[in-house]
Amino acid sequence: MLPTVFNALQPGIFMLSAWDILGVLQLEPSNPQIVSGKFLADGDTRWLNRGAYDLMGVASAKKGVTGLPEAIALFDTLPKQLKDPLSYLSRLNVLLDKRQKYNIATGQLGNDIVTDEGVSFYPITWTNSPMIVFVLINWKETAFSQEIQLVPFVSAIGNTCETLWPTNGTVIFSKHTATMQVDVEGYGAKMILC
Repeated sequence: MLPTVFNALQPGIFMLSAWDILGVLQLEPSNPQIVSGKFLADGDTRWLNRGAYDLMGVASAKKGVTGLPEAIALFDTLPKQLKDPLSYLSRLNVLLDKRQKYNIATGQLGNDIVTDEGVSFYPITWTNSPMIVFVLINWKETAFSQEIQLVPFVSAIGNTCETLWPTNGTVIFSKHTATMQVDVEGYGAKMILC
């Protein structure tokens, strides 16, 4: 989910494929059905590691109309994911609602503020709005907790900020020290509105 969060919570276009929705794994490059056959004959290598998938759960993906070998999917079919509030797609829907509501696509991406190599913490701002969204992503297995200096933003931030995703909550910002305490579990992410 973290690469999706990273891409969705940045200004600009967000794209997603059916392979992403199902978490389809690449085929082994040595797969004889891929290396030989019609898929590489014309020099088009897009299919070199791509397999067939069953997005809707109709079981016709096993070497369906394309003739591609079936790939392994990490997630359930689209209909099953939409019924499960904890599925990848359901969590993504909530995230994309926040992306749209807070107009992330038209924001301006700031520099990463944290020096920890396994953590991203960056601001998104707008020229016509005092709103600031901070995105916190922990790419590491271990939890991350740090008091972060936000001196350039002190005049724009109130005393508290609000965690918008994945759950709602409050984040305390100290105007006196220009710091914000942020905490996130291993392989976790947060969207914070100030």
